[in-house]
Amino acid sequence: MQNPTRALLGDYYKTLIWAANFDKLQDAIADVSGDAWIYALRQKDFERFYNETLIDFARLYSEFSKGVHHELIIPLSSAFSKETIKQPIEKTVRNIATLGLFVSLINHTLNKLDIQSAITAYKEVQEMELF
Repeated sequence: MQNPTRALLGDYYKTLIWAANFDKLQDAIADVSGDAWIYALRQKDFERFYNETLIDFARLYSEFSKGVHHELIIPLSSAFSKETIKQPIEKTVRNIATLGLFVSLINHTLNKLDIQSAITAYKEVQEMELF
């Protein structure tokens, strides 16, 4: 690739890391039951998983950045009420937890959890009540 990016969700890592390890993720969660997030992961092929992750993070970044720009004219309390912010925060937590689960399968990751501990932690995050 010419001019590869170091972005975690960039094309360079898509080829070298994400695509190369997605089957490991599917194998690791194949027998896990009783978990809605893992069930949803099992339903995805690599392209869907990668593209949804990329789109979700871009959308969440855009949504959360609205509150930090000085151009924002409306009061923050009306833009970021409990009702309007609940779903994006839950989506962010889910996406970050999914990245943590995925990273536990990458050979060169430092200080990673073993996959069974990562699955347990993933389930615990799902069970947390944020609101």
